[in-house]
Amino acid sequence: MPIALLLIPYALFVTFFVIYGGFTLYHLNRFGVAHGHLVAMQAIFLIGSIAMLSASSLAILSYDWTSIVTSDDLDRLLGSFFPSSL
Repeated sequence: MPIALLLIPYALFVTFFVIYGGFTLYHLNRFGVAHGHLVAMQAIFLIGSIAMLSASSLAILSYDWTSIVTSDDLDRLLGSFFPSSL
């Protein structure tokens, strides 16, 4: 199983996050009260979202996504999380 399959849930999460963020910003602009704190809240949301998405994108670039995960790798990983009591 190629490890690149893990990029599918990540891409889905980023897609839904961008759609939800756009939906939220649209409703703040359309139905929100136009005060300075609304503009500041939108700016903080946009800057924070861009920072988090950029950081996660840069973090996943360092991995070799063409490597293959074997059952031995999975056994070792699961064994570290769930050690046997034997």
